[in-house]
Amino acid sequence: LSNKIITSLHLPNNFLSVLDTSIDEIIKTSCTGKNELKIYINGFVNDPKIYGHILISKGNIELKSFIKPIKNLVLDLVLDENKLYINKLEGNIEKGYFQVVKYQQGPNLVLKNSKIEQIAIGIITDIKNGIRINVPGYMKKNEYGNVIIFGKEKGRPFIITESLLEGNLILSKGKFTFPAKLEKKDIIENENFFEKRDINIGIKAGKGLWYEISWP
Repeated sequence: LSNKIITSLHLPNNFLSVLDTSIDEIIKTSCTGKNELKIYINGFVNDPKIYGHILISKGNIELKSFIKPIKNLVLDLVLDENKLYINKLEGNIEKGYFQVVKYQQGPNLVLKNSKIEQIAIGIITDIKNGIRINVPGYMKKNEYGNVIIFGKEKGRPFIITESLLEGNLILSKGKFTFPAKLEKKDIIENENFFEKRDINIGIKAGKGLWYEISWP
């Protein structure tokens, strides 16, 4: 047997509702605009080639943790032979706004064996409110803080690549723990994430920020 696979999937209306039951982290979704999924897989079981297009407008997603509900989600994403291109990704979290932007040519993500092999994305938020998030390990469960995210230079986003973390953060209205309180497996993942990247991050304390030192 060749183990060759050829399959396709097209969900033209409200595919977001499928995520409610298929992804445990998602509590509920809704959408009043377009939301369409097209996926085509061709190749072999051990080396599939995946192509597709995901389109969402006016979407809403509520998660169990990490961030407050995302509203007015807009997503235009293309998957081309395991390379992922984010044409547009933006939305609102409480009073804040976030956007994932393209700052260089090429794919934003490259996948291999269902894992991220390469990453190149830029992130910005509005400079007034930022977004309300929970940072696992650095904050207690179900506690949130405000984070404003922007680049080192005007018009430049906060950059995340395989070799670089660069940008500025303003933290406010929350309690952060340092060093992070992490499980052993999470400590290893956390160390791997930071150790392989050059880090150039400025962090500023805003109003209502508290932090506590976590002693071993």
